[in-house]
Amino acid sequence: VGAGTDWEDWFQKTFQDPSIDNKNALWFSCLLVEPETNAMAEMLRTTFSTMLELEHLLLFVPANTSEEEVTVLLQPFETHFQQLELASTFSPPAGHWAANSAVG
Repeated sequence: VGAGTDWEDWFQKTFQDPSIDNKNALWFSCLLVEPETNAMAEMLRTTFSTMLELEHLLLFVPANTSEEEVTVLLQPFETHFQQLELASTFSPPAGHWAANSAVG
């Protein structure tokens, strides 16, 4: 089963923020292989300039991305974005798209 809109159920169980849903948020489930801030800036600029009703952009950072790579990639945008804090310890079952991977 693909992710589709499954992210909403997982997101609410994990972060418990009803103000974020599929009507005002965009979920990016792929990210750049290399931490490239210019490419990230262009994606953000294009996304927000073409989707005026967008309030939230959720970035799913792959588990195998190092903390250093995430810092390099997102540092220029930290005044506009914030890391969400977990509201629960919900852990998806094995095979679920958001489950921890033995690879990552």
